[in-house]
Amino acid sequence: MEGLEELEIWKDWMDWKEWKNWGDGKNGKKLNTRIKNKKRNTKMYLKISISMLALIACLFVACDKTEDPPVNNPDDFFVFGRFYGECLGEECIEIFKLQDGKLYEDRNDQYVSNESFYLADFQRLDDTKYEGVKDLWSFIPGAIYEEDQVRFGCPDCADQGGLYLEIRTGAFHEYWILDQNKNEVPQYLHSLMDTVNMRIDLINNQ
Repeated sequence: MEGLEELEIWKDWMDWKEWKNWGDGKNGKKLNTRIKNKKRNTKMYLKISISMLALIACLFVACDKTEDPPVNNPDDFFVFGRFYGECLGEECIEIFKLQDGKLYEDRNDQYVSNESFYLADFQRLDDTKYEGVKDLWSFIPGAIYEEDQVRFGCPDCADQGGLYLEIRTGAFHEYWILDQNKNEVPQYLHSLMDTVNMRIDLINNQ
């Protein structure tokens, strides 16, 4: 492209000499301006092309996401589960924990309190179950870390059940209790709610 540009400029230069010899130089000045504009436009085109290539490369890198959880500290964990009061059977209260590349299930099956962290007795599950839920970290919206409230709606007040979430990452440690009725929960949490419910079903069906 650079050689073609120089050839075009050379041809325009010869044309300019002919114009200069033919007239009083005014036409030559106009042509010289046109040559400068063409060169400037060519450089601008090259810059835009390079920028577009860089953007495409970034998009390819962004699409190549790892499935591993974005957690490096082995002490960090994500507890997730659901609970139903008017219910019979083991699946009425299901609490799990993701930590350090492993999945655990609570054996206490205690009803979730609105006032404190859930007190669990976790037992490790097999790696097959972990593989099915290990990406849950990536569904946690950043806005949840800025939340002032820990209880949304009235979880299980009408036997609709509730969700329990707990995160510890670094110095941050908090829990949240969500109504299963999405109308009572901020919209930015809806995707996480759906995903948690689906992954619990997946664990139970494996």
